[in-house]
Amino acid sequence: NQFSSPSSAKMVAQSQTNSHVERPQPQSSYGGYYSADPSHDGPMSGASMQSGSMQSGPMQDGPMQDGRAPQSRGFWQRLGFGNLKFKSEGLARIGAAAVTREDGLEASGEDSNSFNDEIGFDGLIRSELSAITAGGLEYGVSLKLRGQRDRLRDGFGGLVGDCAPGFGDCASLVLNGTAHGIKGHTGQMFNSGESTAKDFAGQLEGAHVFLRSAYGDVTLGRDDGAAALFSLDAPSTLPLTRVSNTKVDYTGLDMTKTVNDSSGFASKITYTSPRLLGDQIGVGVQFGVSYAPSTRVCGVDYCVTQNDANDLVSPFTPELDDAVEFGLALDRTFTNGLAVEGTLNYATATEQSGSDYFDTLQTYGAGLTVGMGAWKLGTSYLNSNNGIAKDGGYTAFDAGLTWQPAKWGVTVGYGQSKDEIAKAEGRAILFGGSYDFSDNYTLGAGVQYLTRDVPFANGLLVDRRTEEAGALFLEGAIKF
Repeated sequence: NQFSSPSSAKMVAQSQTNSHVERPQPQSSYGGYYSADPSHDGPMSGASMQSGSMQSGPMQDGPMQDGRAPQSRGFWQRLGFGNLKFKSEGLARIGAAAVTREDGLEASGEDSNSFNDEIGFDGLIRSELSAITAGGLEYGVSLKLRGQRDRLRDGFGGLVGDCAPGFGDCASLVLNGTAHGIKGHTGQMFNSGESTAKDFAGQLEGAHVFLRSAYGDVTLGRDDGAAALFSLDAPSTLPLTRVSNTKVDYTGLDMTKTVNDSSGFASKITYTSPRLLGDQIGVGVQFGVSYAPSTRVCGVDYCVTQNDANDLVSPFTPELDDAVEFGLALDRTFTNGLAVEGTLNYATATEQSGSDYFDTLQTYGAGLTVGMGAWKLGTSYLNSNNGIAKDGGYTAFDAGLTWQPAKWGVTVGYGQSKDEIAKAEGRAILFGGSYDFSDNYTLGAGVQYLTRDVPFANGLLVDRRTEEAGALFLEGAIKF
């Protein structure tokens, strides 16, 4: 069994961004980061319908071919209670790394070199109960529980540098005469206060009801938004490590993501269409739209909480409600085997705090992946105003190349990002290889190098320092 994309269509068992986790590919061959990685929601495969008429369809009236009268169906059978399905699937990824880090603190007289080992884990269990009606509709409930050990950060972002609110040009908001630090909604990075990192985090990140049909899928409850579902990232064959959107950060310097997760897994209603127009114009088209009343929810990789004016340490962030998201995917596979896939996504949310420092969220992203034989090249981009009224946006870019001629594969990638409100810039380089023992077991190893420029207080001035880190890692993935 494999996890399905947000569409109702089946997908081929080929990973768009991760060869060891089969990416079910919708009829439009859209899959993206979220469907490539079953740590993100979306209906499971196996029972969802293809677009167009059903082959089996509802029973027709009239006598059967052998002359017998058709058997009548009871009310509960018509609702699908005679055709119940239950699925439970999971994924566990674990990695160990030897990390060397240079924090650039020589100017302050501190020891800035360190060497340590890190162990990271990311796993989930996802279950679904559904019924299929006599007319071919499938409906049910889906739950997803995630757990993660990421010792150096809590979700994405975190504390970077050292720039106290009210000092120099450090980002700050004055409330009742007290200066508070600021962090953007998308980047989630801040310059002052206590670190939010913790050893382990667990959360019920998926809890929704769904309806699947030939006309598309609808979900209601905790689920990923349309912008996230239609996001891509740089392809990789490695089980856990990425140059962007990485699940576990061995070095503590990662700050690049290209997934438009503007509403995270907050409760929402989402519609995703089946593949359209592929036979008519030669290009598969798929789209999605979602609405979330609030963006405030805290989980493993996404954590947005309510501001507290009495908390003098924690930074303030935009309070965003009424999040509306859109996604579009186009794909084409040519007769020579060349496959091209592109996605566009957009999200907006209304700022509710009333502070002049914050503004309506505007975030958009794009991705492109090209595959030919054993080669795959992909890139993606994200741009957000971070929910900040003035200069304080977040931008990110990644690119990756994979070659997997057999069970073994090679990955090389590059990512970079900038968070203007946190005055931080980061870059990442990755090289690694993997081996698929089967569809369910993958082992990978590689090396990554990251740098990050961050602000710090140097006497009466705000200066910048460069942090560097390298990691040699070994990791594996198990699907069950």
